[in-house]
Amino acid sequence: MFALITVGIFCVMAVVLLLIRKAHIASVRNLKETFGRIPDEEHDMKRVSSYHVHAIQADEETSFLDSTTWGDLSMDSVYQRINACHCSIGDEYLYHVLHDVHTPQSTLESRYLLKEWLSTDEVSRLRLQKILVGIGKRPGNGLGAFIFYPFTKRLGNDWIYVVLAMSPLVACALLSLSIQISMGILICSVCLNILVSVNKTSSLESELESLRYFSSLVHGAKMINREFASRLNEMCESGTLGDDLEISLAPFRRMRGVLPGSMNPFAAEVEVPFLVLKAVFLMDLIRYNRTVGLMIAHNQELQMLYKIIGELDMAVSSASFCASIPWYCKPHFDEENFIVIENGYHPLVSNPVPNSVVLKNDSILTGSNASGKSTFIKMIAVNHILAQSLFICCAKEYSLGRAFVISSMALRDNIEIGESYFMAEIRSLRRIMDECKKQRCVCFIDEILRGTNTPERIAASTAVLRVLHKTQSMCLVASHDIELTEILDEIYDNYHFIEHFEKDEVVFDYLLKKGPSKTRNAIRLLEYMGFDEQVVIDAREMLGEK
Repeated sequence: MFALITVGIFCVMAVVLLLIRKAHIASVRNLKETFGRIPDEEHDMKRVSSYHVHAIQADEETSFLDSTTWGDLSMDSVYQRINACHCSIGDEYLYHVLHDVHTPQSTLESRYLLKEWLSTDEVSRLRLQKILVGIGKRPGNGLGAFIFYPFTKRLGNDWIYVVLAMSPLVACALLSLSIQISMGILICSVCLNILVSVNKTSSLESELESLRYFSSLVHGAKMINREFASRLNEMCESGTLGDDLEISLAPFRRMRGVLPGSMNPFAAEVEVPFLVLKAVFLMDLIRYNRTVGLMIAHNQELQMLYKIIGELDMAVSSASFCASIPWYCKPHFDEENFIVIENGYHPLVSNPVPNSVVLKNDSILTGSNASGKSTFIKMIAVNHILAQSLFICCAKEYSLGRAFVISSMALRDNIEIGESYFMAEIRSLRRIMDECKKQRCVCFIDEILRGTNTPERIAASTAVLRVLHKTQSMCLVASHDIELTEILDEIYDNYHFIEHFEKDEVVFDYLLKKGPSKTRNAIRLLEYMGFDEQVVIDAREMLGEK
């Protein structure tokens, strides 16, 4: 009988080990197959942005991309296209980094080194990915509030919880004096403590969940430090990334001992008797306060730890993104605010037509409807952001001067506040002019002041563009107004896109050409789309055409 039981135990263990091995192989296969593919995960952008919201409130000196520019350039979609992160920290940190075009070049160089390492060393990448997957995804984990405003998370009068926790022990100590008094105090203290524990832990449910996730972060960081500390130093311009991880981890190394068992995602479920015991002695509340106190006392290390894990997950994502696109390059920064592009393309465009250009001056882009003007300036804007945040560009060569990115494109009426389209345009242009006075920018404007009549639009647009030309910024404008190319010819360079018709079909080559546009296609498109012949004839007669 004993032999049969022994054999049975070994069989069960063998099956369990086989299943674990099978799951491991499947996990590794999935990581290999998804690397270099277009991500298909949908993200809740409100939750993803939580860290960024706290970060910009805490850092009022840095200029981050504003919501108008972010929306104009469809940066949510660009973010989704790039994001192949494996934990929520990477998701949130990538979103924040894409808003920051003032990142020091040393940091950018380190990001590129990390990306290249993970692109070429599959074994190390898979080991790192498994650890990051272990940290897990918990959208809206709330860690940002603990990082930037830990004082607001601490329970007030924490000494009260210590006194209440000691009261059952005091009651037991009084047994030798009076059993009745001792039992009365014990019953009251136990009931009171359970009531306080249940009430407080219920109100702290989201905060406790945040600390559970922080426990996962610490556990994963320790594994990364153990496996990659020396290698991380090599992958950093300063040579201290691994050392920085060790320093940031030091105050939190005993975190699993500090946090209650229910906060430890790697522990088994706590049995009911232990839950009652924890409630009686207010263990969750006392340890919660100790943990928050640790975050307050070592806030710099906490921020560093979060950023390092974010950088590593973001590096995996960048490597995967680069493997999924036709080509990419490491940008070159110039002192002058010039733009030199060889075979640049927009990362969101399928089968893109690459363009090459050298821009050393403010420029106006003209061309027919749907010819590619807007996509071209968005291509430059997005690549400027990628260059100054991730240190990669969707081009074979890309040179630029460091500059803030700001745009005015996809405007609309705001019915809720009673603001017309034209007022929204004026407000948007004013913010560009104000920003250009404060720092060097690259401005992207699509169809300037199209919300008003033609004579005033030409006059006002000319005045605005002349003012922008006098700043240290570069201005790229897409417009249908040929008049602007003539009026501003001496101070703005001109480029255009063109189309041709083949058997009643409009064909665009989407290639940038020098000089202003000389063609129009609006009336031809009316004819192509089947409008009445008389409509087309009348339109042509008004233009003096036959």
